[in-house]
Amino acid sequence: MRSLLVSTLALTVLGLAASPAAAQPLPTEFDALAYDSEFFPGATYDSDIPTVEELLGFGPGDRAALPAEVERCLEAWATVSPRARLIEYARSHEGRPLHYMVVTSAANMARLDEIKDGVARLADPRGLSGSAGEVLVDSLPAIAWMAYSIHGDETSGTDSALALLYHLIAGTGAEVIELLDNVVVLVDSMQNPDGRHRYLQQVAEHRAAAPNVDDQSLLHAGYWPWGRTNHYLFDLNRDWILGVNPESRGRIAAAGSWHPQIMVDGHEMGSQDTYLFSPARGPRSPLVPRSLEPWSAKFARDQSEAFDRWSWTYYTGEWNEGWYPGYTDAWGDYRGALGILYEQASFTEDGVRQAGGNIVTYREAVHHQAVSSMANLNTLTRNRAAILGDYLAERRLNVAIDGPWAKRTFAVLPTDNRSRLAGFLELMNLQGFEVYSVAAPTPVSGVVDQLGRRRSRTTLPAGTVLIPNLQPEAHLIATMLEFDVQLPIEYLERERTSILRDGRSTIYDVTAWTVTMLYGLEALALDQGLPSGAERLSPVAEAAVPTQVPDGAQVAWLVDGADDRSVAYAARLLERGVSVRVADRALELGGQEFARGSVVVLPADNRRFDGDLEAILRQSAAELQLALRAVSTGLGEGELPDIGGSHFRRLEPPRIALLARGGISSYDYGSIWHTLDLELGIRHSQLDETALNFADLRRYNVVVLPDRFFGSLEESAIEALTTWVEAGGTLIAIADSAAELATEEAGLSQVRRLRDVIADVEAYELAVLREGMAVREVLPPVDEVWAHVAAAGGAYPWDGLDDLASPTEEERERQDEWDRMFMPQGALLASRTDPEHWLTFGTSAELPLLVNQDTVLMAKQPTEVPVRFGVLEKGTDADARRVGWSVVAGGEDLRLRMSGLLWPEAAARLANSAAVTRERRGNGQVILFANPPTFRASTLGTARLLTNAMIYGPAFGARTPITP
Repeated sequence: MRSLLVSTLALTVLGLAASPAAAQPLPTEFDALAYDSEFFPGATYDSDIPTVEELLGFGPGDRAALPAEVERCLEAWATVSPRARLIEYARSHEGRPLHYMVVTSAANMARLDEIKDGVARLADPRGLSGSAGEVLVDSLPAIAWMAYSIHGDETSGTDSALALLYHLIAGTGAEVIELLDNVVVLVDSMQNPDGRHRYLQQVAEHRAAAPNVDDQSLLHAGYWPWGRTNHYLFDLNRDWILGVNPESRGRIAAAGSWHPQIMVDGHEMGSQDTYLFSPARGPRSPLVPRSLEPWSAKFARDQSEAFDRWSWTYYTGEWNEGWYPGYTDAWGDYRGALGILYEQASFTEDGVRQAGGNIVTYREAVHHQAVSSMANLNTLTRNRAAILGDYLAERRLNVAIDGPWAKRTFAVLPTDNRSRLAGFLELMNLQGFEVYSVAAPTPVSGVVDQLGRRRSRTTLPAGTVLIPNLQPEAHLIATMLEFDVQLPIEYLERERTSILRDGRSTIYDVTAWTVTMLYGLEALALDQGLPSGAERLSPVAEAAVPTQVPDGAQVAWLVDGADDRSVAYAARLLERGVSVRVADRALELGGQEFARGSVVVLPADNRRFDGDLEAILRQSAAELQLALRAVSTGLGEGELPDIGGSHFRRLEPPRIALLARGGISSYDYGSIWHTLDLELGIRHSQLDETALNFADLRRYNVVVLPDRFFGSLEESAIEALTTWVEAGGTLIAIADSAAELATEEAGLSQVRRLRDVIADVEAYELAVLREGMAVREVLPPVDEVWAHVAAAGGAYPWDGLDDLASPTEEERERQDEWDRMFMPQGALLASRTDPEHWLTFGTSAELPLLVNQDTVLMAKQPTEVPVRFGVLEKGTDADARRVGWSVVAGGEDLRLRMSGLLWPEAAARLANSAAVTRERRGNGQVILFANPPTFRASTLGTARLLTNAMIYGPAFGARTPITP
């Protein structure tokens, strides 16, 4: 009986298998866990191919296979079967291999390279004649990429992949033979081995002698940080367009090289649900190939028929939408493959008692996934030639010189931030995009910038990078680089209705992801093809070549602060015991120009190194591929800083503590951890926020509070942090953690949430006007400045505002409560930066911010606001006007939305609010971020703000260093 087998397995794993003399009784019978249905009834198999049970001691779905057990099956089958070939495409952060297994007929396997080359010709049909294309469509098998369990705690996908692989590799029936003759199946059975390992460790910790079917039990629920994510706690199913993680980079390259016609993505969802599969509901991006729509319906019908034969329940659409292009199935769509999502109710182990009283077993969940996979593969088999024909037709359209993509090119303007640009080029190469550049100034027409400002003509500077949309991956290029892909009007209406009726959004993920904006790179969209004179860049971005450093520099060595890696350079030198300074102004020394934020090392500060200093500097620069430059004079040009002056701040080595666990967002924590570990490459500590009261905070001079999922700090923890800050600590709080500190109750910050001060915003309005005057103010009449007779007074920020209607306090509170319903789910908004503040080293004057929080921070003097929402520009309206709680001065406009959905109500709340604040508290400082600056490790523009805060904060913001 299967229930007894499961119980015995559990006891064996626990080391509790009963002997005749054992005192422990066996668990009582639990017949509801019996599920003896064959996965593929009537199938016959080659006895020379070992079964899953023979290899592991249990069958698919008896329990979740560990990563090492999955590898054992893959390696065994690849060794004994002529139908199978195992290919490792990446290694995880924890060193686990990621494989896809090629499964096809022996005949196809013998010509696998020929097949792969043939499909590549379909994918890039430039130069492919009509007759040659027809021959390829008739002769090539279709390609299926079958991927499972990208979320480590959604385990059934991987176990179903083992069942599927055995069925395809060992099956001898006509259905399998026909399938393998017509399809090359690529099975990525375990997309997230680190997350799976972590989660199954949690399951093992809570596995009891008896089965458990309560989905609230820790056996099923897990605990922080759960198993969904990879080692650095990234959701890998958001990473397909970003390519941040090694698992994703390997997968993008592998799947991209095969140009599949379908991409299956096996997931799980809430345990009280049933089964969902594609197609998704709207909104549907206008950039997805329309040729996929009828096939999506066809595959869904066939999959439903397969489920109907088993009397299983299922649904499509509903909550599932595919607007964000970074999912596995969505990425496949943009590459011309039909993306198909599975979502099985999550049971983890044993089974789960659902609301109606039925117990659904884990084995049945695995069965659902396996049947889905075979249904999709059979549909592909039966329609191979038609699907390949449609695929070729769509790809021909992508490269047609009179097609829809011919008059669009994206231009990335030159930047001194070489490492950021190199990262962008690496991503373009990874995605298979063709990239060009111009060596001389080049006139272009039909230009739109990232703020939606249109110009008829402009001249591109030499060194501008160009990505023409007219190339094989046209759909993916457009979705990654277009500035403003707008939701269809019918979906806007539905979203608005849902907010008004139910008080909730129907949007599943962010609505903006333009890569140049995320990276903080200035770019233009051109309504023309590739300009003449553009030359193709090498597919591999060239590494920065360090400038030759003259031996025996007399005064200083410098690394330019425009480059993001300069912060890592400073931090790593400090770890190596080097005394480091940072320039707070731009400078020119010996004819060499350097941006503010440049890293400066003086021999006079480092005499203890004798002759070893230069070797350390060269080594550190080489590690980061940075240009190290030397100067032999400390005299700045004109009024620019001299080396011995006050503009070269000596850094205090940061001792960083990053808070984790409790209610902390594992996503935000993970992205900051990734920044510290892999971008900066420095040592730091991770503290449990629930045990903060027991920590000796004197060991640290920087504490980072990531965003929160839920909960709040204990009052005693806030008191401990307050004492620590006043002693000289730098406290950095993000999103909901920042909102918690921005309250009178917390008593740690003078920043406030808009909702708490909406009735009395005049002082905050004045702060914005005052900052604006500081930027644009012209002198009063000179004769009044030098007059000996007292004048009546000068200009005031509030001049001309008396005629503006001002809501009552009650009206403001009511309006703000209403407006809060419409806050963005993930839009890219423009901000203006303070060009003299140390936190904005390495950032542009107009900085894109990804906003996915409902927190609006308000700040006034003496709190510093280095980054505010909205970019001010010359406008046509001479009169001042009210925008939400604030005022825009006469003759100015405030540009805010760059990309994504931003309702007018949300724009009114966010306009002129504080995106980043910095304030002194005692000898220390508090820095607040309204939104996560390292979102998915992709927002490189705002990530620089955080690295500046963590590495430079103890020197630039604290009066005295904290010492243990």
